[in-house]
Amino acid sequence: MTDPTDTDLAGIAQGIIDANVYVTIACVDEHGSPWASPVFYATGDAVDFYWMSSPLTRHSQALAVRPEVSLLIFDSTAAPATGDALVMTAQAAQIADEDTEALARALAVYPGPAGRGGRPVRLEQVSGASPYRMYRATAREWFVQCPWGDGGCVAHGWKYDHRIAVDLAAP
Repeated sequence: MTDPTDTDLAGIAQGIIDANVYVTIACVDEHGSPWASPVFYATGDAVDFYWMSSPLTRHSQALAVRPEVSLLIFDSTAAPATGDALVMTAQAAQIADEDTEALARALAVYPGPAGRGGRPVRLEQVSGASPYRMYRATAREWFVQCPWGDGGCVAHGWKYDHRIAVDLAAP
C-alpha cells in the first residue's frame, strides 16, 4: 500500500483553504444543542481563522460559553464523490475590543486577498458601538480525505470515505 505521506496532504489542505471563502462553524450551546453556521473567513497561516459576526448570533453566543468548535471547508458545487474537504478542531472566541494587538492582527489578515470578494474592514466596524466583532478560531487538528487509489484509500485500503490527519501548524 502507498504511504499517505507520499501524497502532499498539507498541499491538499492548503488548496482547499485557498479555493474557498466560507467555513462552516459547528458549535454546541450551553444546553448541548448543536448549531452550524457558514461564515466568510480569512487566514494568513491555516492556524488562525478570522471572521466578522454579531455577538447576538446563535453561533457567537454558543462559542461564548463553549469555545470548542469544529470547522469545515469544502466546495459545495463539487459533483458527488469528487470533492474534498478540510475538517478542523479549534478553539474560538470573540476578539475583545481591549485586545488591540489581536484586533490589529485580525484586520491585517481579514478579509484576505482582494480576489476573494471581501471588503476591507476598519477597526470602528468591529468595535465600540458597532454591532459586529472580529472572531478567531485557532485550529488544533486538521483532517483531509484519505487519498484514493483503485478501489480504496491508498493508506488503508478501506472502501469508504474517511479522514487522515495533516499538520498545518508545522513550519
